[in-house]
Amino acid sequence: LKTEFGYDNYNQYDKRFWGITTYYVKNVPAGENQNKPAIRLVDTNRSRFRNTNTVSFDFKDVIKNKKHSLNLMVGHEYTKKRENTDEAHGFPVDFDSQTAWKLTNQGVPYSISDFYSPDDKLLSYFGRVNYNFLDKYLLTATMRADASSKFADGNRWGYFPSVAAAWRISSEKFMQGASSWLDDLKLRLSYGTAGNNNIPVGQLAQEYSAQSTTWINGVSTYWAPSKV
Repeated sequence: LKTEFGYDNYNQYDKRFWGITTYYVKNVPAGENQNKPAIRLVDTNRSRFRNTNTVSFDFKDVIKNKKHSLNLMVGHEYTKKRENTDEAHGFPVDFDSQTAWKLTNQGVPYSISDFYSPDDKLLSYFGRVNYNFLDKYLLTATMRADASSKFADGNRWGYFPSVAAAWRISSEKFMQGASSWLDDLKLRLSYGTAGNNNIPVGQLAQEYSAQSTTWINGVSTYWAPSKV
């Protein structure tokens, strides 16, 4: 019995500053904030926990010969990624990068200010069985189950089985004459399924956009559910 644990932690902090001569501040901000310094702060955190448990059992202690060999492996993996983006425009024209990063409240929040991307989570379970008879006939069966937060409730789990059979021809008696020039010859046939979750995160999350009004207690703008 062997148990393995692994933990990966990834952190990236991206600080950007656009001065008054950059293309970005001349075109992206709203009209009143153009040609003024702007900043973007991106904080990315990604962690992954992996636990793999392997159970190996040799049938020789049961059937008293070496014809059979069986190996079992089961595992579990969990990954999570989250990103925070904060952007502000319209800083005083004499602000440099250090001043803008320290006095972020002096800027005008952009439309994605203080934006946290939806969590990107993946939960996986997997297992494999290897069977060997006489070191000639090999059978492998695997099963993987993955659940991704990118998909809707009730449709997050995917199941991906596969099976493979192999014949080690070089271990047959009629191949003994070729042992001087052939080390290993094996014929293998396999079939299985695979999947992925390579779609943008947050496709099913409700988004909001700024709307204009003149009758809600003197408030000129408000957040409303987006039609997209």
